Amino acid sequence: RSEVCGLRFYVTTRHFEELPDYGPKTVLCILEDEQCREPSYREKIGHTFRCYPALPCHADGIQGLKLKHRLIAGYVVTRDFLRGCSGRFSSIKALAQGRDLSPLTEIPLGCAAYHSAVDFIPFEERDHDLYFAGSIGHEAGHRIDSWVAGLRLKSAERLDMKAALDEVASSSPEVRINLRFTGSFQESVEDGNESYLQGLMISMFCLAPRGGVPHTYRFFEALRYGCIPIGETFPSSVEGAPFVRLKHWSDLPKVLPDLLADESNLLAMHKEAMDWWKENAS
Repeated sequence: RSEVCGLRFYVTTRHFEELPDYGPKTVLCILEDEQCREPSYREKIGHTFRCYPALPCHADGIQGLKLKHRLIAGYVVTRDFLRGCSGRFSSIKALAQGRDLSPLTEIPLGCAAYHSAVDFIPFEERDHDLYFAGSIGHEAGHRIDSWVAGLRLKSAERLDMKAALDEVASSSPEVRINLRFTGSFQESVEDGNESYLQGLMISMFCLAPRGGVPHTYRFFEALRYGCIPIGETFPSSVEGAPFVRLKHWSDLPKVLPDLLADESNLLAMHKEAMDWWKENAS
């Protein structure tokens, strides 16, 4: 339409300290800023889209008391809030001086992994019940069960997930589990997208633990193939999407057999996952 002609879009990740130019027709899209910082020039541009909330979101989606997780989250939220103070202070100053700020809109995180060669596998023909490929300790070169890992939100939850998986393997050996652990997120990326996506495509459920923040690519990548996410911490922005929320990862051995036994419900969840992806995030 004529009123939106001439827009200039700048798409960036975590480096958005300044733009080549500013103005009411300048639109900023921030893709990977987990620290949830605010641009210092919101009064100078027309709109900001971002894949994470405007405020640090590390505690978003934590259910129940979970004192250890909340204490770690509280520290990280405070740290990242202070890191982003300069941008927030600029916005407060602009508002105090009567200047308008550009709107800020959160958009879905979406997928990091794409590969056109992965053929779609019908849900009833999938070979695995559970799938996870990724890092746990988040400390390349360290043992995944090190005390350092337990002090990070990401690895603390993933260590709980690993303990639950060990219990599933012991109590329900009939469950078909496909696991591949890597040393770090970067190692996971370098491991290649095709094998990772193929693992999602041949699985019914994807274990979806949180990352550094509750928002994860894995969640969207699973739904894209109709693979149902199971996890403990999901951000409020995906409420209403089809997933299985565990109160604690230790509940997995009790919940999983009932889920796998109800074939009609499995197919319904698969269809809901596919539909949600198409309607909300595709």
